[in-house]
Amino acid sequence: MSLRDALRHFAPSLIEFLDLKPREWRKAENKLAERNAILQNQFENSGGSVAAKTTIYDLMVEAYLGNIIAVRFLSYIDSIVSRLIQLIPEQLQPSVRLQARNLFLQFSEKSSNYLEKVGELAAMLYILEKTGAKPLEFEAKMTNKNTSLDLSIEFENGHSVAVEIMNVWIDDKKLSDDKGLHSFLDGRISKKILEKTGHHLPVIQLPFPLLLVLWFQDVKNVSRFAKAIISRAQGNELPACTILQYLNDQNQKNWIFSSFAELVSKGQLELPVCLQ
Repeated sequence: MSLRDALRHFAPSLIEFLDLKPREWRKAENKLAERNAILQNQFENSGGSVAAKTTIYDLMVEAYLGNIIAVRFLSYIDSIVSRLIQLIPEQLQPSVRLQARNLFLQFSEKSSNYLEKVGELAAMLYILEKTGAKPLEFEAKMTNKNTSLDLSIEFENGHSVAVEIMNVWIDDKKLSDDKGLHSFLDGRISKKILEKTGHHLPVIQLPFPLLLVLWFQDVKNVSRFAKAIISRAQGNELPACTILQYLNDQNQKNWIFSSFAELVSKGQLELPVCLQ
């Protein structure tokens, strides 16, 4: 099986939706071949384990080499794209295609950040599925501002709203308590407000709906800080979300995108027991 055929096998919806031109395919395949040579050697010398870095190419090559976790995560990404396509009208699909292409065509390890792009796509899908709203525009221009918010939606009653999605990577080693987490997130949100409005405003005056997608290095801290994260959902700050790995009924690893509050209420995330 060629790498190109392997990609179509692992992520058929994604590859079909991207509609890559021959020139783009050649560039992608050259990069895949380069990574394949490097990771093949690492894979063989590490007993069948290679840690994915910051590009989707590492993940694709790992899947090609037989890493079942990589195969399933690619399948998860593919399912996000497949469900998005079903919810988005044809005239808006070029905007989503651009998002997906950015996921696929970034090669630099320093600038790729493919997990953030996965987080954005998953968050868009989550918003549309949870609200039942109709997507109006991606990268919706803010009034009188030379900037935009990620997704504009319209509800059945005709009310529309634009939402910003922000991926935040949590440096677990720098967080010792809930206060430190709140301070860190407040700082990131303040920067986002300044970026979008040009004004310094307190977090409690966040002037647009904001959905945080939080990434933890250590899964234990997802549970440890869940209660503090859930308590933040107020005003225009929407219930924060994460992508959580879990075991399905067949004892296979899968992923789910959901809010911390929903994960706790469904028993998919347990809060730590407080010892007296």
